[in-house]
Amino acid sequence: GVRRLLSLPPVFSLEDLEKDGIFSDYARVMVSRWKKSGFINPVGKRCGIYYNNIANNDVSEQWKTGEAIKKVFGEDVVIIGASILYDHFWTVQIPHALTIAVPESRTYKNMNNVVTFSRPQEWFEYIGNTNNKMDSLYNLNSLSPGMALADGIHHGDSLGRLSPDDLEYPDNTDYQDIL
Repeated sequence: GVRRLLSLPPVFSLEDLEKDGIFSDYARVMVSRWKKSGFINPVGKRCGIYYNNIANNDVSEQWKTGEAIKKVFGEDVVIIGASILYDHFWTVQIPHALTIAVPESRTYKNMNNVVTFSRPQEWFEYIGNTNNKMDSLYNLNSLSPGMALADGIHHGDSLGRLSPDDLEYPDNTDYQDIL
């Protein structure tokens, strides 16, 4: 059992085990035992996706989170809001969770420490055609800080409890580039 866990990636699903030829019922038993032993942690309730705590420890926690997000929500997600502002030192207020945009009209499972905000397909098309999409620590697409601020104000959702007094623009910021 543990040998198989060592061969799995840092983030894996029940489907990954079944692709390796393990019957569904046996895969669930293995996962249950690994959870009880602390070898794995679920990324959320009833997701069927897990963090592998004993294999591939050479990757960052942010990378693992990004991979889990892709497995739960798909490749289309974009990091938005307060998470971006904090990562780029535009605020010292630590967000309670990673904020991401997901395509609307889909049903999603919940993931620990991630908050989702729906955006229309046109939003994703617009973001894909601008220079406001940047790579992040999570190996996911993300908005630039200025775009994250504008998007959060426009949609009124992804900035959490940030107030104007919580924002600290870097000294070298060209305010024409903010929006």
